[in-house]
Amino acid sequence: MDLLEIENLLKKAIDKGQDTLNLSNRNMTILPSNIHKLEKVKKLLLNDNRLVMPPSEVTELVQLEELTLDNNNFTMIPSEISKLQQLTFFSACQNPLNVLTPEIGRLISLTNLWLVECQFINIPDEIGNLSSLQTLSLRGNKLSAIPSKFGDLKKLRWCCLADNLLDSLPPECSNLVSLVHLDLNRNQFSLIPECLSDLPELVSLHVKGNQISTLSDDTLLALSKLTKFDLRDNGILHKPDHWKGLDYILVGKTGLDGLTDDDISDELDLREHLRTPRIPDSDESDDDDDEYDSNDDNDDDGTESDGTVVEGDISENERKLVQQCIENCDKHLKFVSSNGTF
Repeated sequence: MDLLEIENLLKKAIDKGQDTLNLSNRNMTILPSNIHKLEKVKKLLLNDNRLVMPPSEVTELVQLEELTLDNNNFTMIPSEISKLQQLTFFSACQNPLNVLTPEIGRLISLTNLWLVECQFINIPDEIGNLSSLQTLSLRGNKLSAIPSKFGDLKKLRWCCLADNLLDSLPPECSNLVSLVHLDLNRNQFSLIPECLSDLPELVSLHVKGNQISTLSDDTLLALSKLTKFDLRDNGILHKPDHWKGLDYILVGKTGLDGLTDDDISDELDLREHLRTPRIPDSDESDDDDDEYDSNDDNDDDGTESDGTVVEGDISENERKLVQQCIENCDKHLKFVSSNGTF
């Protein structure tokens, strides 16, 4: 789709006063010049394009509540993003950002933040200012440390720090009083961070693929509220005799006895998110092309023929899975608490 067609699409959206616009998978290299006129838009999808320049024009859309920039070539997030005070959902995964602007901390309405595989080597202290944040993924970056201000995220419930270079967490993380699920898979931990013992709501802890070879009874007792504790692919290959019956603890290696990691994972193990619908290869049959042809599914205004906005099946489903994960963990915690099995 060329730029003129996209600008015409935007003109229609502006004239209709649409509050949702899907411009994903449009092969765009620059943003249309009239995008700043989308004064009523609340949800904007720009994922899976070839955009390079920082999306400064988007920061003028002050009514935005959801913004998705995944799978582009952005090298920075403009500091003007702080203007988006209504923003509750922001995702900029799979962009070579390298640095996260401190202005991100001014998005005080933000509840969901997805920054997967952005090549970050550190995170600014200002992330602790996100007082409404509930869901955070920083998976697949190059983080070797987490700032102490991270502990100020008092409403954070679901957090993924997997696939980084972490070997410790700051003591201030003991202040994450709402945290239900924490994913530290495939880092460099040799011990379970002591601060995790003080988290009153934590029921799901994943530390698979680290360097943990021992686990003291004191640590295990401090984490007795857990309903899932994944220690696989560490140095603990078998459960000690006094761990027998503790089925919520997973040890050993993944892939044994014909089981793959996916066979025994659940909705808490969210490895990827915001993937777009599959595009068929050019040599597939006409029948397959008909089934997946985006031109058949999408009208020029970025909606389906019945007027439903096309967002990509997986992105919406995975957001629902995060919410389901939190709800399930809440149920587990209430059950454990009511039965006194601490």
